[in-house]
Amino acid sequence: MQTKEQLSGYGYQQSEPAATDYSKIDGAEKPFSRGKMQRSGTLLERSASLLGAISKGELFMSKLFYFFFYAAFGSLFPLISIYFKQLGMNATQAGLLVGIRPFVEFASAPFWGGLADRFRKGKAILLFSLICWIVFTLSLDFIQPNSPFCLIGNSSHQFLVPALDSDGNKKSSPMGKKLMDLNEFQSETAVESEFAFFYLPEMYKEARTPGISPDILDKGAIVNYDPEKLGHLVSPPHSKKVYRKSAVEEVFLLLLITIIIGEFFSAPAITLADACTLNLLGDHPELYGRQRMFGSLGWGLAMFIIGIALDYSLVFPSHPCGLNIQEKNYTLCFAAFSVLMSCAFLVATQLKFSDFAEDSKKVAQRIMDSQIGNVDPLVAEQARTEAPEAQEVSPGHKWLNVMKTFATPHYSAFLFVTWWMGFGVGLVFCFLFWHLQDIGGSPSLYGLASVINHVSEIGAYFFSFRLINRIGHTKVLYVGLIANVARFLYISWLRDPWWVLPFEFIQGKQIHEKL
Repeated sequence: MQTKEQLSGYGYQQSEPAATDYSKIDGAEKPFSRGKMQRSGTLLERSASLLGAISKGELFMSKLFYFFFYAAFGSLFPLISIYFKQLGMNATQAGLLVGIRPFVEFASAPFWGGLADRFRKGKAILLFSLICWIVFTLSLDFIQPNSPFCLIGNSSHQFLVPALDSDGNKKSSPMGKKLMDLNEFQSETAVESEFAFFYLPEMYKEARTPGISPDILDKGAIVNYDPEKLGHLVSPPHSKKVYRKSAVEEVFLLLLITIIIGEFFSAPAITLADACTLNLLGDHPELYGRQRMFGSLGWGLAMFIIGIALDYSLVFPSHPCGLNIQEKNYTLCFAAFSVLMSCAFLVATQLKFSDFAEDSKKVAQRIMDSQIGNVDPLVAEQARTEAPEAQEVSPGHKWLNVMKTFATPHYSAFLFVTWWMGFGVGLVFCFLFWHLQDIGGSPSLYGLASVINHVSEIGAYFFSFRLINRIGHTKVLYVGLIANVARFLYISWLRDPWWVLPFEFIQGKQIHEKL
């Protein structure tokens, strides 16, 4: 979901909402009256309204686009940090690769918005950005470090063996006879194969701390490891692969460059889709949440299906170390992303962009009005009176006025709170599944947690405004902050990963409150 700040480049105009004739918007999308009696409609009425939101017309394409776009995103990116972890990267490297995206989007979205305004090519830029989403994301699956060795062993010894090449032949070893063949190891030790493969020495298993990755191989723990000849080696948890640390660092830099370039060209996709949807809604932006809700539905369903599929994705076309019951083939996620994003591209060809340069100037105001039909009139009026009025100023004074606005205690406090809550969202997005994997979680658990998360987000759509009307938006923000603290403490104390599910409903509520 795009925030007001990301769409502010489209301009801001203060205007009174026009008289409402909802029958002309979407035959089945009749929002609740702003009157007090009708505004307190039952949950059943709102549920019926949600089901009726799937209707014919231009807005159906917007719903379909959000569904496929966020389904594509949810099929891969919640798991991308675990994928980087499997490539031998540490938490800092994975965090940089995931966290650099919002910064690039923040910097590039206004550029693309201005370009769409100037040349009135919003649809063309949207389609181009979706193609970039597919091309640059799919390329990440082909950027992997070479694995020259595999780690095998039993309860008392750990050994390095040469990895297999793409044809299944043993790679040559720079240490000659010091590295053992897998078959030689099994025959000499006479150990059953199901007990021969331990991914870490017993001393490492006992001392393992969740979040620490990869494992740096130690000469004392590996029988035939010579750091002077082989260099520094690392091995990701839940894998038999062994990487050279220098190779992992090279791949990290290549991935970073690919992500930055890809995100720059992909950034305008959702911004332009939001602008198109709000233009279609016209003077009724309060219906925007019902379009965006289908994105949450797509994300949750895709993550749930992919999570179950990953639990059975144990076959690799050319795995250098053979079958590993704990290592997952994330090519499945990249394939699902490509298919779903291609569907979003096809749907985007049917989106109708009107006079983009003229209509986009009203987007920021429509974002501000998007929830007004669900909030008490006094609360809505308070938000309007507290909002700064835009004035026509010279470019030289524009940034000065912005800085003066944020220098006031009211807006600086709000900016700090949203910034701080963003830390929590980013932390959960990048490292929640990383942490759950370290304490024994599986992809099926990630999928189930995602379903609960997004069902709670949809449920918050029905209840959050009633709570805001009752206690006010400031107190609701307090509740969200306290819930954040409780949630993070709870996750840090977990020892059984399945106990994360009871608290997953909180994130959906928090996201909806912030938006």
